[in-house]
Amino acid sequence: MIGWGSLLLVVGLVGWLGVGYRAFDRSVQRANDRLERLTRSNPVGPVLDRPGGLLISRPTTILVLGRDRTGRSDSMQLVRLDPGRHLVASLAIPRDLRVDIPGVGSDRINAAYANGGAALAIETVRDLTGVRVNHVVIVSFDGFRRLIDAVGGVDLVNRERLSSDFDGHTYHFKRGPLHLNGTRALAYARIRKNADDPADSDVTRVQRQQRVMTALKQELVSAGTLLRLRSVGAAAAEPLATDLSAAQIIQLGWVDFRADRHLACHLGGDPVVLSGASYLAGVAENRDVVAAFLGETAPSPVRSDPFAPGCS
Repeated sequence: MIGWGSLLLVVGLVGWLGVGYRAFDRSVQRANDRLERLTRSNPVGPVLDRPGGLLISRPTTILVLGRDRTGRSDSMQLVRLDPGRHLVASLAIPRDLRVDIPGVGSDRINAAYANGGAALAIETVRDLTGVRVNHVVIVSFDGFRRLIDAVGGVDLVNRERLSSDFDGHTYHFKRGPLHLNGTRALAYARIRKNADDPADSDVTRVQRQQRVMTALKQELVSAGTLLRLRSVGAAAAEPLATDLSAAQIIQLGWVDFRADRHLACHLGGDPVVLSGASYLAGVAENRDVVAAFLGETAPSPVRSDPFAPGCS
């Protein structure tokens, strides 16, 4: 009886996973259609490097762009999954970093998306870092908030007190463990000025965004989410526009599960004011951070300077 009971439990679980996968697959197909609509006038295909083969057997680099309700890119990071090194790394790029944008000139890096969509953003990031981009994911912040609510919120450890106005409301975040719903998680990730710490910068903001993304990833692979797979599977790709298929996303999930090293890096710069506008001028240490992100060198610790690049 115990054997039959175990068999029925396994069959039921597999069936439940199958239902969840079908919902997830349909959600990803809609995300593929959204990317097609967003990039129809400026396709991403020519600037993506697609070597072919299974993603579980080769390094894969994805550019993740956060898109606000006005259509502007408010956040940008590379995510690299390297099964050979058992390494998953992220590289956050401050939106105020001053770079050369092809066809535009010197400007903040977020102007690349504003002027040429995802294709120009990919080309600009490739020129800046020397890293070829294999896939792209565009995240809608409104959908991101709903996804966090669908998994029951996220848990993270906040490193500094944070108080600020965002989207018409005042938010306070204490130092230490936090449980955030979708609205508070989005505010935590996007707040730009911290009344509790005037030294807070665009660089420390991208570190907060990395914490939220890591916490969301942990919730998506948790046992509790597995039990709600049908509803979460349908919502999982709703915030996204991407060229990745459902099967490819699952492959990347497996690579992430098997990785024994996780690295969060960010670029930095020196604050400058040019013609009345504030920028971050790139620094030489950014090259070392990119090498650590690629797994080529040991990462350098983050300095106390709120504008400094580094890894953690």
